[in-house]
Amino acid sequence: MSELLRRICNVKYKEASVLHGNEWINFLNEHTKNNLSKKTSELLMYAPFIDKNEKKYSQKEVLELSNFCKQWIGDNL
Repeated sequence: MSELLRRICNVKYKEASVLHGNEWINFLNEHTKNNLSKKTSELLMYAPFIDKNEKKYSQKEVLELSNFCKQWIGDNL
């Protein structure tokens, strides 16, 4: 999901392409109505590095992240 958001930013917000960590999350939150929660923002940042067999995040958090991404894309395209 983060990769999709970054691809949109590469076209629309070039300055965001170098952001990472909390700067990336703050940028995303500044460009939409609904902010990511702390746990969901951690999922966005760290999911690519988590072993797929580890159950660190709940299905609810994954759904919240998916909904955030849909909202963010709708707000920014």
